[in-house]
Amino acid sequence: MRWILGVVTAIAATFALATPGLAGGWATTLMDPLPDRLEAGHTYTVGFWILQHGSHVSQISLGNPGLRLVDAKGQTLTYRGVALPEGGHYATAVVLPHEGDWEIFGMQAPFADYRVGVVSVPGRFVVGPTPHPLAFPPDPSWSTVKPPTVVGEAVPAPRAVPGNQGLRPPATSSPIPWAPLGIGVLLGIAAASLASVTGKTIGRQLMGRLRTWSLLQAPLRARARHR
Repeated sequence: MRWILGVVTAIAATFALATPGLAGGWATTLMDPLPDRLEAGHTYTVGFWILQHGSHVSQISLGNPGLRLVDAKGQTLTYRGVALPEGGHYATAVVLPHEGDWEIFGMQAPFADYRVGVVSVPGRFVVGPTPHPLAFPPDPSWSTVKPPTVVGEAVPAPRAVPGNQGLRPPATSSPIPWAPLGIGVLLGIAAASLASVTGKTIGRQLMGRLRTWSLLQAPLRARARHR
């Protein structure tokens, strides 16, 4: 039973600690180049990339990737993306129904929505600053078409619209992918050892109490036999 407890604890600790470190808690959405001037009421085909850690195809299945547009009054439009041949690359068609500033967010669940930038209608699209990507080998499908390299400029968000909702790399995340796994195993071993020691201690206490109870009952049993 002590070994079973240790194994179960090791597995639970491994998943609890390894999931954030291995899966990663953040992603970015990068836009393919748009026309220099965008007009209200026009349809534009937009390409965008969703990259885990800002550098590679997500290792987690994404649910309904797409773009979310929000104007200064909070009106929200959503456009679902269609997967393209390149890993992490999607496309959708968008229409900006009226003039003004529109914030663009990448929908990249299970990661948080990521604020890409602001498009002024009529006018141009200004990309927001991106977090520093983690080093990762390029995907084989990026031999010809590849994600853009974005050097973002600061883009203030309108007061009525939420700020950047994209997640940043957690400060406590481990730079070594297998480190959480080792920590989980070590915790499991420690738990098994603790269970073993605790079990022995409890067992000794119970045996001691049983012996004491037996000694106290001996005179009573002897009197019963004499009667």
